[in-house]
Amino acid sequence: MSPLLVETPDYQVDVRHGRRNTRFKEALRFAPGVRYVLAVFSSGEAYLRSPEGRKPVPVPGAVFLPPGATPTIEFPRNGVWSYVWFRVAPDRSAPLPGATDQQNLMLQPPPEEVWGVTPPMIVDETWTPSAVRVVTFVNDIWWRDAFSKARTNAHLQQWVTDYAAKTRAGDDDTPEWLLPVRDFVQARMDNTVTVSDVAQHLGISRQALDNRFRQRLGISPGKYLSEMRMRRASEMLLRRDCPVGTVGIACGFLSAAAFNRAFRRYHGCTPGQWKARARVV
Repeated sequence: MSPLLVETPDYQVDVRHGRRNTRFKEALRFAPGVRYVLAVFSSGEAYLRSPEGRKPVPVPGAVFLPPGATPTIEFPRNGVWSYVWFRVAPDRSAPLPGATDQQNLMLQPPPEEVWGVTPPMIVDETWTPSAVRVVTFVNDIWWRDAFSKARTNAHLQQWVTDYAAKTRAGDDDTPEWLLPVRDFVQARMDNTVTVSDVAQHLGISRQALDNRFRQRLGISPGKYLSEMRMRRASEMLLRRDCPVGTVGIACGFLSAAAFNRAFRRYHGCTPGQWKARARVV
């Protein structure tokens, strides 16, 4: 099984361009070209057109297109969309074997090579809110300075990694009843998701959710949410492009102090100490 991006630091997301709330008045076609594209649609109609036909994209909705993807995004009438172009560039100075300078600049690895899977191009509706948030966040600040771009790269990289992991859900041993909970929390990790939010999403009471977790996992749902945040934080801290403050925000903590307290309770050390022990270079 191929490793996920969080386990392969040779690849790092690099935002190259983005637009927010772009309005089109006439029919438009958009091809991904040589970069990855994450696009979200807030109004109008959108389709993916390929040789096999035209497939509608839910609006509001989102699409994730790899470089050279056959489908093009098609807008037949008025609407508004936002998008981010990014590269998944090898994080090394050595050129790709047998490639010219121009190819080294533009050539991008396929999703299977980076994440071990090719995620669906039409993003599932449960992941659309988080796609909107990350595209909005990227477009708001990526162009300001080097620090802002590093923050947006980290957020976008984590979203794509989680989206790929969701695609691979069938490859792990997560119980089927737990998958909706895990997917719901992963897609909203940068918000303060609560046990009540999860219960409401599942259409059951908080007490019923608590009973289900204790009977089947032996832990409370609150502890499960905390463990998910800590696993995410632990993985992100191993990456050199993720400052401690950015990790806390991406994992749903409202302040650095709250993140430090929770991390110390779970791991017995601060996030900064964890990052130092990992010897990230």
